[in-house]
Amino acid sequence: MRARLWDGRQLDIDDPYRFGPQLSDTDLYLHTEGTLHQAYGTLGAHIVEVDGASGVRFAVWAPTLYA
Repeated sequence: MRARLWDGRQLDIDDPYRFGPQLSDTDLYLHTEGTLHQAYGTLGAHIVEVDGASGVRFAVWAPTLYA
């Protein structure tokens, strides 16, 4: 995306929603199974580069309280 700031400068911004899921199916499966022993490697904040765009991936486990 391209944004024009109040002072006339332009800023190019990557749309974060253009990227697909960042956690692998294996990580999700192991987490659900309860055997993802190094969850700190996938959950939390991690600096990543995806398709040439640098940023921070943030993933959190938030179970529902209602069944």
